Parts: sequence; structure tokens; C-alpha cells
Amino acid sequence: MPVTITFPDLRLPEEWPVLVAPPTRWEREPLAELARLHGMDAEFADRGLWHVARTDDRVLEVYAASQSFRLTTLTGGSELDHASERGLPEDEARARAEDYLRPFLPDAARYAGSRVSEAEVLVSEGPDTEPRRFVTGTQVSLRLAVEDVDLVGPGAKMQVTLGPDGEVTAAYRMWREVTRVGSAPGLDAARLAERLGSSPMFASLTDDTARVEVESVVAGLLCVPPTEHQSVLHPAVAVRGTVSTEAAPGLGFVTYLSAVDPRRLPADKGRRPARVPSLVLA
Repeated sequence: MPVTITFPDLRLPEEWPVLVAPPTRWEREPLAELARLHGMDAEFADRGLWHVARTDDRVLEVYAASQSFRLTTLTGGSELDHASERGLPEDEARARAEDYLRPFLPDAARYAGSRVSEAEVLVSEGPDTEPRRFVTGTQVSLRLAVEDVDLVGPGAKMQVTLGPDGEVTAAYRMWREVTRVGSAPGLDAARLAERLGSSPMFASLTDDTARVEVESVVAGLLCVPPTEHQSVLHPAVAVRGTVSTEAAPGLGFVTYLSAVDPRRLPADKGRRPARVPSLVLA
């Protein structure tokens, strides 16, 4: 008998919005405006997957395949030169991050949640001394949603890193402009668990040989990495858990399952059904 897989309580949409992402074409003027908003007077160089502008103290990388960018400041010296023993208070960090991101938040998106963390370095002066902790930056990570549905995956998120003085030292926006063209009926949780169990990852396992524990399931529109073209945001669930066998107990896994029948999505460049992202297991 196939291995038993059950999901925690999971509420899934009966209907998913179908959002298409037109091909991205970065022109000279929008690139120049993006540089201007970052206080940079620099020309962009075409590096294939990226358009790159550089000054003495900043690098701005714009992803050719999406409306995504990454900012890096060049401080020089050691990362400890600008470190502190503590980071910014969470409320201040969130406020400063949202203030920086205000010009870059897409009209179609809203914030779906945030997390504040600290980038740290541990320094020990000798083998028998307790290491000292230094904070090199306070990071504010923000999730996005469209049409009241969360976006999941590496291609839709924002992050701002702030130095001890509150100045932005690094940031990125991962995003694609989208347009709604319809809706597609969703699959229920039982059907998704069944599909996971019959997928290549688990098809050879049985209740006698393995145990699968699902720790979390997050539903949303899957956005692939910003370096890749994507014509449709694929409704999916992100599944995180562990699988244990006699030979390998407690192996962690993270995978994505399609939350709709792909045949209900628009064709991708003449293919039918629509192309399923490679991140999707089943």
C-alpha cells in the first residue's frame, strides 16, 4: 500500500486567479529612472541575464527577464568596520524598509507579511575566549500578495538590509508585472496529498518502509526565479516535511504541487497544456 501522506488543516481557494506575465523588455528610459531613484548617475551595461549599472559606491543589477532588481552598496574594508553590537529595533527597521520600498511597490501588489532578522558575525580573540557577536545588518524580508492570494517561490519577494545607522546597505525586489485573464478551479487538499504520494519522490515507498510527516503547507501563486521567463503564475502549494526510512531517518524535503489542472491555464507559446514550472513536482 502506498505511503500515507496527510496535510495539516489547509484552506484552499475553490477558484484561483489566472495571472499572465507579458514578456519583459527593459528600455533605456525606465532603467535610467530606476538608477535615478537610487541616486546613481551611471549607464547600464547589458550583461545577458542582467543590466548592470555601477558607481564608486553602488551596484544596481536589473534582471532582464522580469521587473526585478538588486542593489548592493560598496563600503570597502572589513564588514566589521560598520558593525554594531545590536541591530535596529524591529518597528524602526520595518518603517525604514517600507519607506525605501515605497517607490518600488507594484500597484497590483500588497504586503502579505514581514520578518526582521539580523546578519551577524562572531569574533573570538582566542581559542579559549567566548566569541563576541556583531550585527552587520538588520534585514527586513517582505512577502507579497496579488488578488488576495499570496505569492510563493523565489520570484516574488522583497528585502532591505539596513546598517546600524539606519541607512540602506542592500536591497532587492523580485517581481513580475501581471494581468488577470480569468480563473481556474482548484484541487482539494486530499487530491493534492494523493498526487504527492504518487509522485516519483514517494511512489516506491509504503507504510511498511517509510513514514512521511508534512510540517507545513503554504498555498499561493508560484513565481519562478527572476532570471527565468514565466508567462503564467502557477497556482501551487509549497510542502515542507520529512521522510524517514530505516536507512535514512528524518530527511527533510521542500517541494511544490500544482493546485490546479494545468490544462485550465492559458497556453504558453503555443504549447498545450500550459508549461508547468520545473519547481513543481506533481
